[in-house]
Amino acid sequence: MSGAEQFEGLGACVIVANHCSHLDNALILAALPAARRRRLAIAAAADTIFKRRGRGMLAALLGNAFPVARGGGTARSIEYCRWLLERGWSVLLYPEGRLTVGGPMQPFRHGIGVLATAAPVPVVPLRVEILRRGMGEGRRLPWRGRAAVHIGAPCDFPPEASADAVVKALEAAVFAAGRA
Repeated sequence: MSGAEQFEGLGACVIVANHCSHLDNALILAALPAARRRRLAIAAAADTIFKRRGRGMLAALLGNAFPVARGGGTARSIEYCRWLLERGWSVLLYPEGRLTVGGPMQPFRHGIGVLATAAPVPVVPLRVEILRRGMGEGRRLPWRGRAAVHIGAPCDFPPEASADAVVKALEAAVFAAGRA
């Protein structure tokens, strides 16, 4: 893990990360300072995680997750994120919009650009890097994988910034996090 000092003196913020493993939330939570974890809400896909009532309830209760629309209806999701941020909560988002196990980072969706310009809080880029996959991969017994979490410098965007330009800037910041 690298970059935890980026959160020093930082209030509520949006954390944007790539989504490359089913364990991303656990990896990210382990990398964050305890005070940040206590007031962190995690966006989860409404059409998958919250599709089944029991699964959604568990995600909300155990992971402090809330549903986010990935297709139409993103305005309500963005408003809810703003509502959380105004109350001092940080929000973790995966702007790729889907999990890409083992694949390259996918283009970020437009909604993160809208949120980053509408919410007067910094956006912290974070990159999860899988160093060695665990479980399976042709072996009889599962084994432990290795991963790293790299936290980049917070980014601020003025309200008049182009959402498309913000999306591209955040894609580049997440990709570059931890790469010297």
